Amino acid sequence: MGTISGFVGEMFKGSLTAVQIWVRAVNDRGGVAGHPVEVRVVDDGGDPSRHKAGIQQLVEKDGVLAIVGDNGFLALREDSVRYVEQKGVPIVGGDALNDLWFNSPMMFPQMAAGNYKLWSQMVAAADTIGKGGKFGYILCTEGPICQDALKWWPEYAKRNGLQVVYGSQMSMTQPNFTAECIAARNAGVQFLMLGMDTNSERRVIASCAQQGFNPAFGLVQVRAEMAADKGIDGAVVVSNVFPWVQADTAATKEFHEVMAKYAPNLGIAYDVSQGWVTGKLFEKAAANLPDNPTSADVLKGLWAMKGETLGGLTGPLTFTQGQPTTPITCYWPVRAQGGKWTAPLGGQGVCKPRA
Repeated sequence: MGTISGFVGEMFKGSLTAVQIWVRAVNDRGGVAGHPVEVRVVDDGGDPSRHKAGIQQLVEKDGVLAIVGDNGFLALREDSVRYVEQKGVPIVGGDALNDLWFNSPMMFPQMAAGNYKLWSQMVAAADTIGKGGKFGYILCTEGPICQDALKWWPEYAKRNGLQVVYGSQMSMTQPNFTAECIAARNAGVQFLMLGMDTNSERRVIASCAQQGFNPAFGLVQVRAEMAADKGIDGAVVVSNVFPWVQADTAATKEFHEVMAKYAPNLGIAYDVSQGWVTGKLFEKAAANLPDNPTSADVLKGLWAMKGETLGGLTGPLTFTQGQPTTPITCYWPVRAQGGKWTAPLGGQGVCKPRA
């Protein structure tokens, strides 16, 4: 479920692909608890009314046990959440770009969500340039998370000891960011956080490079090939799941082996890794499904999770019946270095509670 078409859909295309690959792999192993897994996909087109109608279709027509991967970046609203609460159908994993993810007992994010995600981004900024460093940001105008970040990024940056010296908010359709780069450079920005889609991020970095301005960029979504872009060296992706380049644990080895088998030409980046963790979260929840499973059985598996990391793929997840999820604030830095994405801390996540 989510925004699949258009330029915003490009942000989450890899997440959907990862879930579909997970389904192929798990079915080749005999399914989940002996049950073959089927996927139904609905595109909300960024429209909240289509999002709710799509979830109704999935639940009432298709009879899904769960919504596995909700990437309704522009469209997830309370109407959809209240509907799944009424029906008792969990939403398991997704973009986590909304405070609704930790405000409902039917929402089960696979990683830091909403303003807890925003907090982790400011922790990453402080970890990169140190306390007292000069911080700036360029934010999108589209979507609730952009407005939330406009409110919380400056506050959270200050709480992490950063100087906020520049900030602006622009549409993701803006073709050029030269003026913003010059303004950030003149303000002395050392870390420039970009809250926008991958294409816009690339335009900002290119615009800044043309001005000879090369701060440490903070990125929220990337593509595999972006590591070789001019001016991106040193940029940090604030990944709220395991670094997609890591392959030194059983869980990360499985990820890379499955991707190599089923999608050898897929460019792997953050969207793919977060989609994979979504599938693995459902797999864990559904491990003990009975012969005729229901959504209630999936919920039982979710509520049994206490401090679950899925083998180190994410921060410690705890879900409790009848309560919103316990928020987490973990992130793993992934850095562009020498034309490649690297994991400077390996599988060691940074989990700093929100102050």
